[in-house]
Amino acid sequence: MAWFTRVYYEAIHAEDMISETAGNQVYLACGSTDLIKSIDGLAVLVKEAFALDPFSQCLFVLCNRKRDKLKILQWQHNGFWLHYRRPERGKFKWPVEQGDVISIDYREFRWLLDGLQLKQAQAHKAFTDALFSKKRLFSRIFSSLRTQNGYLSGKTIP
Repeated sequence: MAWFTRVYYEAIHAEDMISETAGNQVYLACGSTDLIKSIDGLAVLVKEAFALDPFSQCLFVLCNRKRDKLKILQWQHNGFWLHYRRPERGKFKWPVEQGDVISIDYREFRWLLDGLQLKQAQAHKAFTDALFSKKRLFSRIFSSLRTQNGYLSGKTIP
């Protein structure tokens, strides 16, 4: 496999690696971070400065001072992944409260990577109550069946 084919293949699958964590927590280090740090330096920063466990199944996202580069630290099975993101144009809409760590969901994380604000006023609210959703689905199905079979239309069913 040629080196450029391998690099392209690995770049495509790096996106898959991040998407595997869609159900996990994402932590943002607000303000700016020195992105010269490597995996070990970032893991120490996560552990000591933010009092979080770098070995947890979370994404730890850090941004530089210019807001045009991100590093994402991720632990998986037996080693760290260090993802690096630089948009071709524009900057990230990064929270500026220096020293704070905020927790966001994966949906907000994707918005951030796309150059959008963390809070989208026009976005549909994330629905998380699966039990309610199933009850609502079964209720709609049952209502539809009753209407189709004539239960609500006044017909008598033999």
